[in-house]
Amino acid sequence: NEEGMVEVGPGSFSIEPMLRVTERLFTWTDVITRQELAQGYLPVPSATWEAENWRLQIKAEATVSGLLRVRYRFQNLTAEPLTACLFVLVRPFQVTPPWQSFGKLGGVRRIHDVAWRDGAVRVNETTLVVPSTEPAAFAATSFDEGCIAGYLAKDTFAVNTQTHDAY
Repeated sequence: NEEGMVEVGPGSFSIEPMLRVTERLFTWTDVITRQELAQGYLPVPSATWEAENWRLQIKAEATVSGLLRVRYRFQNLTAEPLTACLFVLVRPFQVTPPWQSFGKLGGVRRIHDVAWRDGAVRVNETTLVVPSTEPAAFAATSFDEGCIAGYLAKDTFAVNTQTHDAY
């Protein structure tokens, strides 16, 4: 979408970036966003988050074989070092909001299982999210534990490497 959230498949869950820069958590609501297509016309969209001292580019592309690739590129716009940590969240939200639904698409898609296993995030045991580099950490929360963004904002991490919601 315009803010960099990527729906993994039609009617599926999404992955969404959040970024901690120098002790502050940033989401799409905290930055100026802009969008563009590769070379101005190719169907490879990107969303860019711009802040005073840094920039994050989120680029998504789908391959002919059906593989979805999302790349994140952080740029420090200052001469001073910045401490930054990228979080990529698996969220139950579809990119298409409910008020723009078409057919059965739009709104929320249930996630009942999330686990880090064998170098990938397994979602509902049907979909793998495979990072190109090993993450520094992984955390999962159930619905009852609240949104993981709250933990990230407080700089406290859930220690679970998997979770299951029976609802």
